[in-house]
Amino acid sequence: MGSLLELKADKSKGETLHNLEEMQIARQALIKDRTAASARLKTAIHPLIKKQSALRLRQVELDLAEIGATIKTIIMLTKYSLKRQTFSSASPALQR
Repeated sequence: MGSLLELKADKSKGETLHNLEEMQIARQALIKDRTAASARLKTAIHPLIKKQSALRLRQVELDLAEIGATIKTIIMLTKYSLKRQTFSSASPALQR
């Protein structure tokens, strides 16, 4: 039946979407970790625990920034790639 209608199969999610989903999951975990580290820092009494909590909080912030930058890069590269594909398929005469 599909051959009569010349239907095309849907594309799978692809590696890019899989990578974005993985980055988002890691980002959500870091946000929860940041909340926990912040709560530990506020309730800590011992100087060693305060120091470790502050260091963990700083590391989580750095990790969040790195993941955020990576997500933005993946999105920008995907948009650029889609624009190139759209442009090249729209004007085959320019490919020559």
